[in-house]
Amino acid sequence: MSTSFLDGIPPPPNSKPCLPWLETLSPEQAYLCSAPGPLLVLAGAGTGKTHTLTARILHLLHCGIAARRILVVTFTRHAALDMDARLRQSLGAHAPLPRTDTLHLIALALWHKARNTPILLTPELAHSTFDAVNADSPAVRQGAWHNISQARERMTALSPQYAEMLHRYAQHKTACNLADYTDLLEFWYKQVTNKTFNSPWEHILLDEVQDLSPLQLALVRSLLSSEEGFFATGDPAQSIASLYDIPEQRLAYLQNLWPTLRRMPLTHSYRCPQKIAYAAQSVLYTGTPSGAATEAAGLHNTQSTPASPALSSSLQPAPTAENPHPFACPPVLSYPQKSGAVYSFSGECAKTEAAWIVKCIQYLTAPPTPAGILASPAGIPYAVGDIAIFIRTRDLAYPLRDAIVQAGISATFPTGDFFGNDPRVTLILNMAKRLLGIPIPYSAAEHAIPPCPDTVFTKGPLGLAAYFSEISPFDSLFWHTEAFKALAKAFTAHGGWTGLLTWMHLQNEWEYMQSQTEAVQLIPMSAAKGLEFPIVFLPCLEDGIVPFIGPHMLAGKSKAYQYNIPEEQRLLHVAMSRGTDALFLSHAKRRTLHKHELRLKPSRFLNIV
Repeated sequence: MSTSFLDGIPPPPNSKPCLPWLETLSPEQAYLCSAPGPLLVLAGAGTGKTHTLTARILHLLHCGIAARRILVVTFTRHAALDMDARLRQSLGAHAPLPRTDTLHLIALALWHKARNTPILLTPELAHSTFDAVNADSPAVRQGAWHNISQARERMTALSPQYAEMLHRYAQHKTACNLADYTDLLEFWYKQVTNKTFNSPWEHILLDEVQDLSPLQLALVRSLLSSEEGFFATGDPAQSIASLYDIPEQRLAYLQNLWPTLRRMPLTHSYRCPQKIAYAAQSVLYTGTPSGAATEAAGLHNTQSTPASPALSSSLQPAPTAENPHPFACPPVLSYPQKSGAVYSFSGECAKTEAAWIVKCIQYLTAPPTPAGILASPAGIPYAVGDIAIFIRTRDLAYPLRDAIVQAGISATFPTGDFFGNDPRVTLILNMAKRLLGIPIPYSAAEHAIPPCPDTVFTKGPLGLAAYFSEISPFDSLFWHTEAFKALAKAFTAHGGWTGLLTWMHLQNEWEYMQSQTEAVQLIPMSAAKGLEFPIVFLPCLEDGIVPFIGPHMLAGKSKAYQYNIPEEQRLLHVAMSRGTDALFLSHAKRRTLHKHELRLKPSRFLNIV
């Protein structure tokens, strides 16, 4: 008989299986480890969903399910590696582990077995390739790309007016052995439905289910012979995949695929202290311009000078309006005993804001002062690696990083450490992309480079070093830089240009950047999920940046940009809920972005005036 939502048997109070790995779980978490499926666990930020998911896997193994019969699907490679590490810690270094990976990487491995490994296109390169093979106007191409992408991921019929454009795009990919991310999923789904792939899995566990498209969910359903093996965790407040559908539609799709699906919540936050959790939650209740709706959150600014940051924390609980979350996840009911701290600052300009952030970092990482500046719970200064700065767009990161570094504090940002961001390495990679059929425009610097024979290029970076030698923009020193050495090493490790480019296009820039325990980390908001830091800064909270209306509109060049307010709210909510001890919010009355001076109001999501 079908079970309606939230009708699950409540966990017996203070009842936990007597298994070593469950000793740290709450009763509700322990119950979810063995509750019958199909099951959707609604878990807000910091409620221990990854811990619960890990324990569920260990329970299945304890019950005699072979590891090869279990598939764990994560949203990122970083999350997959983290899950493997958690399982290794409990099972030992040599125990067999379930397959843990993203759907795209599993599909790529299957593609490799069936045909030549393709050059995987990033979403940006896929879009530019589509544009290059279709001669329509930019406006038509933009609309076509959006509609085609939606139709493919939603598994809906494509309008006839776009069919020919998609055909030209597909033909070019086939001719050049290119594939985009959706191609991988469609290829795998076709193999399953044609019964050329036999699923070895009896249990599939999904993380971040709120961000999976209908195509991904249909693929997962096709891999399971019965409903009972389905287990998923998610948080609608962290959904940032608006291309696919709105969360309400995704829930309906889940219910259609698994008719007996039950939903059960986790209601205790173990990460965010009360004030930070309430601040993050309040963002989800605001969408109007700064005013009465945000004043209810009780966030007050402290006007302070950069030299002596007066830190204030006065957040009240979010409004108790009807829960707007489409998955009907009840709000988290309890938080850690510590209250945490939320601070805010309004700067006259971006430099003033950056100086305030630097001064706060200096106080946080110095011995506690009589003035009572925040120290870690243990009463000792924070390490710089305990501090993260989440920014909405990468262009905002560079001046912040420069200000921190100039103050003698180590700071890192993914694009600053990725070898592909050396401009001369970028030139070489662009040459490789064109050679392999990826149509990208030439830059002025590339026009000045003499043509390189294909026979030389196929020899790889070392062949190019001998051929170009000191031809501008290259010089003898460049061939000895760490960036070029990393390029040459990666070329060899991945078996040539095809493997190298595919590997690079699979890298999330945050995932590529290794953990820097001795550096302040600047991280894009879009990469915030799954991370946590004692100290979190959220600068540049101006309307137009958060929510982000796009670089062209900020520069006054366009008024047609459409942005998704609910998704922007969720993006900020995720970033705010990464902090375990303190949250610092700031904005500036003016700043320069894309060579255009902006004078923006504070973000409509927060009252930090």
